Amino acid sequence: MKCLLSLSKQNLKLSLFEALELLNIEKYELNENFLVVDINEKNKPKKDVLNLINRLAYTNYADEVLFESSLKELMGKIKLFNWQEHYSTNFCVRTINIEHENEKKYAGIIWNKLKAPKVDLTNPKTLFVFIKTDKKIYAVKLLWKNPKTFLKRKAHLRPALHPSSLDPRLAKACVNIAVGVKDNAIAVKDEVRSEVKCRVKDEVKDTENKKEITVLDPFCGSGGILIEAGLMGAHAIGYDIDKKMMKMAKTNLRHYKIKKFSLEVHDALKLDEILNKQVLNKQVDAIVTDIPYGLNTKPVDIDKLLKQFLKKAYLCTKQMVIAFPSTVKYKKYLGKWKLKKEFEIYIHKSLTKRIIVVGR
Repeated sequence: MKCLLSLSKQNLKLSLFEALELLNIEKYELNENFLVVDINEKNKPKKDVLNLINRLAYTNYADEVLFESSLKELMGKIKLFNWQEHYSTNFCVRTINIEHENEKKYAGIIWNKLKAPKVDLTNPKTLFVFIKTDKKIYAVKLLWKNPKTFLKRKAHLRPALHPSSLDPRLAKACVNIAVGVKDNAIAVKDEVRSEVKCRVKDEVKDTENKKEITVLDPFCGSGGILIEAGLMGAHAIGYDIDKKMMKMAKTNLRHYKIKKFSLEVHDALKLDEILNKQVLNKQVDAIVTDIPYGLNTKPVDIDKLLKQFLKKAYLCTKQMVIAFPSTVKYKKYLGKWKLKKEFEIYIHKSLTKRIIVVGR
């Protein structure tokens, strides 16, 4: 089955990388912001792929591709296609980049191809969409719409507020990128999936964790990254040198009913020593963190902090995603780390963040 993902234009480069990394896909088509992938490329069960799609932060929609066409051939293909096979309960037709009046024309043809058809224009069980790109037209069936529940987890909506906390959508994407290759180990939690409008929910079932995934944020602050990791079912581990921050993180994690988390006051620059004393086999599956910055952190201090942290972290994980101010000249500090990808995220007029993905 081919899937079409409508990627967020907020940061297309990040949207694409998150989807490819989480689905572990190498071959794909990208037309404008529409990503087309074959989910059977690596023999993944359909339900597992749908579980992963449910986790995406920077994807707005996921559709099943029914057929592809040129504009000239479209009407003929609509008339010949077996719509009954993909129809359930009621339907609606929508178009993207195609004249709106064509919706009724296409819907009329589909109506005549169905047995006992019903239309629902507001909340259809079956939504057929025709998407025109610069190369071709895709006829698709909606599988999933991003509920954007991360909007309810913005810093100002948490019980313990700290304004420098990473945006929850970005934090979620960073966790996805960091642990995406371990997709079989993280199940979609009921409390998250219940808010997802999934058109094939009968095929989406929780899978038992084959192995508990550990995600560490050694500069966890008020716990924004840990919240996203915890909601995915990972064991969220947070360190911070500030006791006040630890209390805030605990309050926030409990508020979002995260059950598997550990919080301790530690200096991230002693990370290897800390993990040697923990029951973590001296390693965590992934580190996702936002390097501290602000009025009390001078640029020279951030450089020094990042240099020391990268050196220590190399001994503690194989995959890491880090955010820090874009003004930091970080490449000279990478050491043995291999840079996989980097992104720039505009925050406000005086701050742009760089997100780097590194591995061993």
